[in-house]
Amino acid sequence: MKNQIVDIPIDQLNKAPWNYKTDGTEEQIQKLANAIREANSCGVFMVREIQNENGELIFEVMDGNHRLDAAKREGWKSIPCENFGRISQAKAIILTRQRNQNWFDDDKLKLANLFSDFVFPEYEKDFLASILPETIESLETLGLLANPNWQNPIIDGDKGSSGSFDDDQYKKILLTIPEETFNLWMKWKNRLKDSAGIEEEYKAFEYAIIEALNVPEDEWQQKFQNDLSHHNKN
Repeated sequence: MKNQIVDIPIDQLNKAPWNYKTDGTEEQIQKLANAIREANSCGVFMVREIQNENGELIFEVMDGNHRLDAAKREGWKSIPCENFGRISQAKAIILTRQRNQNWFDDDKLKLANLFSDFVFPEYEKDFLASILPETIESLETLGLLANPNWQNPIIDGDKGSSGSFDDDQYKKILLTIPEETFNLWMKWKNRLKDSAGIEEEYKAFEYAIIEALNVPEDEWQQKFQNDLSHHNKN
């Protein structure tokens, strides 16, 4: 039987107990609810048909568990669903992983330019932060990435690449770094040159800082502790 797109009453949809995604926070679920209200759409859920302990046929949500909570907040009565019928849990897990996984990374520079050119002129950042995964801070970072302020380039030895700055506009950072760190820096510069056409060293440095600021504090603190622990063992 081919998969069918059908409207299913929301009270007949059941969250998958095996859902491997973390529980959404109150803020995340509310953002989803805001996004559903703004778009007047909650997308198409993936469901399968199973029997409960009473032998009754029910619909189990494979992809859409968090959106189900958000749609209930918005008072939705039915949800468009892609019904995969009576498939095994193994098949359900594979399909869910295919649908839920982020297969490709964002091109941050292209995304920043799209927001700068089209989104920010039409929408306020505080409203966008209420309906998107991004925070106000990360939206500000996108704006900075698309329209960088290069008034104070900070890498020494790069003056020759740009003649648009006076001597007193430069601030110097002189670092002595191990070869491993230097090789990582060269890899980063080459990536920016190949993907975004950025050749100036000070621009690569600022871009690296912007990328670092997008990493949640608890993540980089954990990485720092792991790196420190590894260094101490050696």
